[in-house]
Formats: sequence, structure tokens, C-alpha cells
Amino acid sequence: MDTETARQRHAALAEEIRRHDHAYYVEARPAISDYEYDRLYQELLDIEQALPELVTPESPSQRVGGQPTKAFQRIEHRQPMLSLEKIEAADHPTREEEPDRAKRNRAQDENTLNRLLAFDATLRKQLGREDIEYVIEPKVDGVSIGVHYRHGRMALGVTRGDGRHGDDITTNLRTIRAIPLELNAERPPPLFEARGEAYMRIDEFEALNAQLAEAGEKPFPNARNATAGALKQLDPKIVARRPLRAVFYGIGAVEGIEFERHSDLLEALKQFGLPTQPEWWVCHGMAEVIECYRRQVVADYDERHDLRSRIPYEIDGIVIKVNTIADWARIPAKARAPGHAIVHKPIPWITPAETVLRDITVQVGRTGVLTPVAELEPVFVQGSTVARATLHNEDEIRRKDIRIGDTVVIRKAGMVIPEVFEVVKSKRPPGAREFDLVAHVGGKCPACGETIGRDPRYRVYAKCTNPEKDRSKRRVCVYRSTDLAFVGNPCPKCGHRMVRKADFPEWICENVASCPAQLVRRLDYFAARKALDIESLGGIVAEKLVERGLAED
Repeated sequence: MDTETARQRHAALAEEIRRHDHAYYVEARPAISDYEYDRLYQELLDIEQALPELVTPESPSQRVGGQPTKAFQRIEHRQPMLSLEKIEAADHPTREEEPDRAKRNRAQDENTLNRLLAFDATLRKQLGREDIEYVIEPKVDGVSIGVHYRHGRMALGVTRGDGRHGDDITTNLRTIRAIPLELNAERPPPLFEARGEAYMRIDEFEALNAQLAEAGEKPFPNARNATAGALKQLDPKIVARRPLRAVFYGIGAVEGIEFERHSDLLEALKQFGLPTQPEWWVCHGMAEVIECYRRQVVADYDERHDLRSRIPYEIDGIVIKVNTIADWARIPAKARAPGHAIVHKPIPWITPAETVLRDITVQVGRTGVLTPVAELEPVFVQGSTVARATLHNEDEIRRKDIRIGDTVVIRKAGMVIPEVFEVVKSKRPPGAREFDLVAHVGGKCPACGETIGRDPRYRVYAKCTNPEKDRSKRRVCVYRSTDLAFVGNPCPKCGHRMVRKADFPEWICENVASCPAQLVRRLDYFAARKALDIESLGGIVAEKLVERGLAED
């Protein structure tokens, strides 16, 4: 093949690969098999190896950079990347007023929607007119990014950071095949910053976690954490191995282009070849917004057909935004959020779920603490299926009166860690069994069989009951004493009654040196990202090392 023929073939291959990338990663409609795609890509690489002068920054082969960077450079946003204000959820009816959770969720959500009317009334007053057009969009549960194109070519990729400054992650974003390296435009604007979210599809995230577990590495708690962790990698080769995608819904700094409506902008993003939301709606007035929400977003509160069931990635709410862009500057902004948009998180999407507590098991931590764990009937909670949840300690079990066989409410603490929030006592079966940790493990560590004992850090003390401010000190009275003679007597500082308090005495395995469960978890902790960051040394590998006697205290 002569040079000119090779040049033409290279250009045709590059364009064909870009087209297939767009079809697969953006439109989710692959036109060829993986085998055929790999053949095209290999042919491109062969030509570039023979003629290196054909390699350009926009070539499909150049998505993954060379050497890892030592640190990310901080970049100042030309236009701040602000977060959005959320509608405060209604807290009525209460459990006592409506015991049925599904009905209560629906009623609370409807009451929350009424607060949109107040948002609309404020905007109508600020804009001085009654007819406001809105756009409803899904809120992606991902990591916010901005991608700068100069004359149509990708020049910079940044994180949101603190909203004023972000990290330069250009090399990492180039590895995401859903993000075009060139805009699809004959006359692209001199500067165009597309803003959106990096994310992972639910099925691809689950496949990634399965691969990590098989390799003995710790799985990610959710897709957002996995995405954030990938984008923080200094080596783009590692990022390229993660199933990252992106979706765009706005702009930052732009030159040479203007839009009258936000809906026009969304159409332009799609025309430029950038991935956009599969569903969004234009509504005339807030009444139409609420009606569209009921029909399209929550599908009359039928989870089988709501918006989440139709989108392959995590969404945790909807964004309601004024459509006319010229109005945005006329609406006063909040301290950290614009005034022209607001987020509503449907209560059925964020509330806990009910399930049955089938059993309670005990696991041993790296410091020897014995922690009770709830074994549950699997239930879908806030984005993932949960089969186990922490019970914290025996005192917490007694305080909440949790029994084996109970119907319990599961939620995610910090939107991540599943926990038993409360017991639905109205559904308690006659045979529900109380839990006693010592009796459950027979007084022995379930991992090594050695004696268990109370944590020596356990303390009993006298504490003041005064909940009010001590006027002499202008702060809450926090007087306490290890002298239990104060119990029942006046506080020497403020005069309120003193009561007996105790830090809960955890049960611990006293076999610190050779308990295999402790060794495994200490080794896992030692190799974790926040410690020595030893790649491929996770829980499963640690277990095998301890089992074979290759890792000791």
C-alpha cells in the first residue's frame, strides 16, 4: 500500500471507528460485532505503526495516554460549576397517620410536589409574568465534569471540584469513548465547554464488581464511587479499563455561539455528537410539570414503569429548569446554587425499604470487635439489592428491639452503607427470637474458637442531664466524672441531676496474634488504597494467604 492510499485508508478507518463508538456508547445501538470492531482498530494501529506521521491527537488510538501524571493540576472554572438546590421533602403523613409505606411515600411525594408551586410563584414574581416554560431532565447520579473544545477539538477536561476550581483530568476523560475527541460540526465555535456527568451503566458496574471480587479485590459500594475512584487515577491506562461513560446537559464557558432556550442547547449537544439524556420534557407552566412528573417520571407510582426502569444508569431525581436562558440572569442566585433550577428527588426513590430479617450472624473485625450482621431477604434499596446490613452492636439491637424474624426497615447510611433503621413491630411474627451475642457464639470467637471478652476501653461514668446552655459559660453543660458517687446527685457545675452513663462494652476476640479473621482484615486494611495501595491484594487474596500460613501477625 503506497503512502497516499494508506493515508486515505487511515482517514476512512478513523471516521468509521468514531461512528461505531458513537453508535455503541452514545446511541446504545451497535452496528457491528466486537470482533469486527477489533479488526478495524487493529488495521488502524498497523497503518499508524508503519506511518507514524498519520498519528494525531484526535486519532482513536490516542484516547489512552502514555505515562501516568504525578498530580492533577488545579484549574479555575471560567464559569462556576454550581450545585442545584433541592426541594425539602415533606414529612407528612407520618407512620402513625398512614401505616402503609407505599401509600405514605406517595402521599409525602405529592405533598412535596406542592412546594414546586411555591418555587413557581417566586419565579413568576421575579420575572413579572405568568407564563414560564420549564424543562424536566433526569438527574444522573454520577461525577460532574466539564469538557472544553477549542475549534471543535477536545482541549481540556475538568472535575467540578469546589465549584470554583477543579482538577485537570483531560487524559482520563479522553479514555471515555462516549466523549468525542472532535465535535460533529462544520464550523465549530472557537470555545465550547460541555458540562455533564461521568457515570457507569448499572449492568457494567455490576460486571466490574464481579471481576474485582473474582480477583480478590474489594468491590465498590456503588457506581458513583467507582466512577469517582476511576477519574482520580493518575494513570489513564487504569481509567481505560473501567466502563466509564458520560452524558451532557449544559454548557459553561462558550464563545461564538448562543442559545435562546435550554431545550435548543440540548438539541445542539446531540447534534455535536455528545451523548445526552434519552428522555426529557418541555412543559408550559408548573401544573404541566407536575402532571408530566406523575405520568412520565413516577408512572403513577408504578416502579415497574417509572423513569428509573427505562434508563440504564443510576438517577436520583429530576431537575426542573427554566427553559428561556435569558431569564436565568434575571433570577437571583443562591449562595451555592443558581435560582433558575431546582432538584426534586421522588420520595419512593430515596426512602428505605421493608424486608424480613432471616438471621443474625457475627463477623470479626481487624481489631477483634465482634459485629452482628443482619441476614435479610434481598431487597432493592436506593440503587442496589441489599441482602446484609450492619446492626452495629448488641446494645443497638436491644435499643431498637430487633429480633430474628422481624420485618425491618432498611436504609443506606450516607447513601452507601445498608443498616437496619427500625422494626415494623405491627408485623412481628409470634416466633420472633431475641438475639444474645454470647449465647449465639457460645462464648467463643466464631473465627478462631478462642475466648471473647469485653473491650477494655469500656467506661462507666456520671454525666450531667442539663440539655440547656450553661449561662456562665455560654455552652452546653458537658460535665462528667468517673466517680459514680455523683450519680443521682446535683451536678457541681450547674445543679442538674447526674445520671449513670456507659460507653457500650463491645465484645472482642482476645486472640489478637493469631485469629484468622483479624489477620485477614488487618492485611486487607494494610493493602487498601488509603494505606499502602497494593493492587490486587484484597479480601479474597488475604484469606488465601492466611489459610496457607503465608501471612502471620
